[in-house]
Amino acid sequence: MSYSIQKAGFFKNPFIGLYLKTNERHTLVSKNAPTKLRGQIKDVLKTEALDLFINQSPLIGLFCVMNQNGIVLSANAETEEKKILKKAGYNVYALKSSLAPGNVLLVNNKVGLASTEVPANELKAIGECLGIQVHQHPLSGMHTLGAMNVLTDKGLFAYNDVTDVEFKFMEKLFDVRGTNGTTNNGVPFNAFGVVANTKGALLGEMTSGFETQRVYEALNGE
Repeated sequence: MSYSIQKAGFFKNPFIGLYLKTNERHTLVSKNAPTKLRGQIKDVLKTEALDLFINQSPLIGLFCVMNQNGIVLSANAETEEKKILKKAGYNVYALKSSLAPGNVLLVNNKVGLASTEVPANELKAIGECLGIQVHQHPLSGMHTLGAMNVLTDKGLFAYNDVTDVEFKFMEKLFDVRGTNGTTNNGVPFNAFGVVANTKGALLGEMTSGFETQRVYEALNGE
């Protein structure tokens, strides 16, 4: 099965990763998402859209991380929001700290990596929610590793300035192959410009042809 890629926007905002979070089954999407984007979620990611806000905000990509087992939310997530996710079959954990999960956690269904900013006493609870072991390791002082990298079970699209040593470390840790690059014409925050699973990827509308090719090379799983 070929890996599908399309450019997308959230009402012409190319930073679609701020508004979506996906796994292989569901794509969490803001309640006010445009119809065209909903169609792309179905056709490209091949997932079911799950409508909600987190912290009463459409910035879902910033305020959560998810895999097939669970979803980690920011500290101020509301009870009703948690109920929606639990009803959909997910374990749910809200951080005790004020950090945004989408900035400081990078996970797939195999393993997770947490920024050194995440309190060590939260790692166990995060791992139990997601059903994986969560490691903590500094990456060139990059505390926003979740925002800088895109990870699936088949690939890694790493931030452009990753060192060879760090990149090899991440490939080995996550048991994937990939490459590095940027999105939206040079923006280094890859997770804000790419929403991806093992079936396809949505890219911010400003992403260049060269950047699109890099994303394909990183995530198509070949």
